[in-house]
Amino acid sequence: MKACPQCQRLYAEDAGFCPVDGVALALASALPVAADPEDETIGQRICGGRYEVRRKVADGGMGRVYQALDLEDQRSVAIKILHPEVAMDEVQVERFKREYNLSASLPHEHIVHVLNFHTTEDDSYALVMEYLEGEELRMFLQRESLCPP
Repeated sequence: MKACPQCQRLYAEDAGFCPVDGVALALASALPVAADPEDETIGQRICGGRYEVRRKVADGGMGRVYQALDLEDQRSVAIKILHPEVAMDEVQVERFKREYNLSASLPHEHIVHVLNFHTTEDDSYALVMEYLEGEELRMFLQRESLCPP
């Protein structure tokens, strides 16, 4: 995998430049992750050291989504980690586990592939999914109003 030294996005081995920043890419393994004083998860290796968190992708009511490098499979993944206050709520944790079980049971080419479910080192929970670059459906529908057939 390659990574952008500025935005920390991950790309395939054959990529040359970051389309977001226009910067030459480097091997992800040789590129240190810049720490973020506002989010200590960025730059950490989590879930037994398997995933290196590269950058925040989105924030939601239940958790935060990161792009990470799967060090075992050498691929880009999305990791949704519950917010600390949500991770302490048993009902919310059960919903999160149900989200994993339901998503994992629906393999389809048009659905994000759910890969794993972990307890994190800080006693939260993480849902690991394939990482897809693109636009959120909500933003697409705001712009287009309807999906083409």
